[in-house]
Amino acid sequence: MIFRLRGIGVGFAAAVLGTGTGAQELAAFNSYPHWSPDGSQIVFSSDRSGDAELYLIRADGTGLERLTFSSGVDSHPSWSPDGGRIVFDSDRTGDPEIHLLEIATGEVRQITRSPGWDGAPFWAPSGDRVLFYSERDGNAEIYERALGDDADTRLTQTPGNEYYAS
Repeated sequence: MIFRLRGIGVGFAAAVLGTGTGAQELAAFNSYPHWSPDGSQIVFSSDRSGDAELYLIRADGTGLERLTFSSGVDSHPSWSPDGGRIVFDSDRTGDPEIHLLEIATGEVRQITRSPGWDGAPFWAPSGDRVLFYSERDGNAEIYERALGDDADTRLTQTPGNEYYAS
């Protein structure tokens, strides 16, 4: 078992994380877990430091490591197919935007800059694009960002809200 949840809601109040003897209880609001491509690690958001930051832990529950250090909320992590990067949303700049974390260096780079909420990013299988939702036009729609490009492409246009591309 990877997660044994206690509590209710979008996240969980406490969890036993891991599959082996190193499994540990994480008493905090932990949410949005995402497996590494090789299945050896899990990235997730947790408020154990006072605000939501990203953490990494081995699948057996050992080696807990804090990845982000911001005064804002870092959430919705998604691992790149090559395992080298994590994309996530954060309001660290005052406006919720999509950010990219280079795992090897710890460097965080903001990749969207739009009015309104940009959130819940998810990698394309090719690893060269990120899907996310944005409320920049008044309601939530799905957008795509090709990495290395400064433009977003709107993929949906409905009168309702579109969230959580995957």
